Amino acid sequence: MNIELFLANGDRVFDAGKVCVGDIVLASSRSGGPASLRFNIVRDGIVDFVEGNRVVLKVDGVSLFSGIVFTKSRDKNQIISVVVYDQIRYLRNRDSYVFCNITASQIVRMIANDFRLEVGEIEDTGYVIPARSCNNKTLMDMIYTGLDMTFRHTGRMFVLFDDLGRLSLKSVENMSLPLVLASKGGLIDYNYETSIDRGAFNRVKLSINPGRNQLMRYFTANDEARVREWGVLQYTEHITEDYNDAQMQNLAQTMLLNKNKVARTLNLEAFGDVRVKAGNCIYVHIPNIGDLDVNRLLMINRCTHIFRNDEHIMRLEMEGDLD
Repeated sequence: MNIELFLANGDRVFDAGKVCVGDIVLASSRSGGPASLRFNIVRDGIVDFVEGNRVVLKVDGVSLFSGIVFTKSRDKNQIISVVVYDQIRYLRNRDSYVFCNITASQIVRMIANDFRLEVGEIEDTGYVIPARSCNNKTLMDMIYTGLDMTFRHTGRMFVLFDDLGRLSLKSVENMSLPLVLASKGGLIDYNYETSIDRGAFNRVKLSINPGRNQLMRYFTANDEARVREWGVLQYTEHITEDYNDAQMQNLAQTMLLNKNKVARTLNLEAFGDVRVKAGNCIYVHIPNIGDLDVNRLLMINRCTHIFRNDEHIMRLEMEGDLD
C-alpha cells in the first residue's frame, strides 16, 4: 500500500507520509460535523507546515481527502500530532440569515459564496422552503434544518459532504456503491445492538408558534400499548413552519410512526475500500444476528478508515431500516 500525505506550505510541498508514525485515521460522518484526518509525524527539520496549510491524502494513487490543518501538538519525543478538517469545519461559524422561498440547495450555495467555500456538485433539492429567520445559528444548523424540512415534505434525503475540497450535496439514491459486505466476504467483525435508551419514543408532543394574542398550540400522538410496555418516552419539538391544526396532528402521527420502535444499531469492521465514506449506501448480508437477518441496502452513518503499516481496515456505523 502506497500512502502519500502531502502538506502544502505556500509554494513548498512536503510528503509527510515518509515521516509518519503510527496510525493514519480518516473519519467522516453523514451529518453533524466535518471529516477529519489525524496522523503523527516525526519532526525531521525538513517537513515544515503551520495551521491553515492544506493536506492531501492519497492511497495507491487515489486521492481520498483534502483538508486544512487546524491543530498541531508535540510531545517530548518530538512527535507532532496533526488534526486536519475538510471545508465542512467552516460551517460551525455562526451568523444570522432570513431565507424566503428558497431551496436547501440554494441555501448551501448562498452560504458557500458568503464564506468563500469551494463548491462542487450541488443537486437540486426541489422543495421550496417558506420564509424563515435564523438568528445567531451555526451555518451547519441552517443547512441541516433546510434538509430536514425537505425530507419531511418530499421523503428525499440528501447528504452534504466535502469532495476533495469542494462542498457537495447529493441525494441518497445517488450515493450507492456497488459493494457487498457479508459475513463470508469482506467483514472482519460486527456488533449488533437493540435499545430503547436512544432514539426510541412512544409519545410525540409538538408545539407551534401562536399568532398574536393566541396561546401556544400543542399536538400529541402516542402509542398506549407501548407506553404500558416501556413507560413514557416522549419526544418534543417546536415547529416553526406555518401549519394548520390538521397538518400539525398529521406531522405528530408521522413522527410517532418513525420513532415508535426499538432502536437497532449495526457496527461493522471490514477490510478497507478507498471508495467508502459516510453517506454511501452499501449492501450488507449477515444472516441470523440476534432477532433478524440482515440482507439489504444500508446507509453508512459514520465511517473510519485506519491505515496501519500495510493494513487498511474500516469501521462503519450503519443506518437504515433493520426491522
